[in-house]
Amino acid sequence: MPWRPHLQRLTDDLGDGLIRVIDALLDAIGSDRQAFITVVGLLFLATLVLTAKVFYRLVSL
Repeated sequence: MPWRPHLQRLTDDLGDGLIRVIDALLDAIGSDRQAFITVVGLLFLATLVLTAKVFYRLVSL
């Protein structure tokens, strides 16, 4: 299918960016437990939003 290479590139780029963001945030917050839980929760929410956007693009093709 013609959209698969584009989708693969999109998800790879999103994954690489998300890994960099997670790494930077974990370095910044250090050992503060409450901040860690907050950051992980926000990252989970962001991951859900990005996943929904990808599925929406797939459905709307």
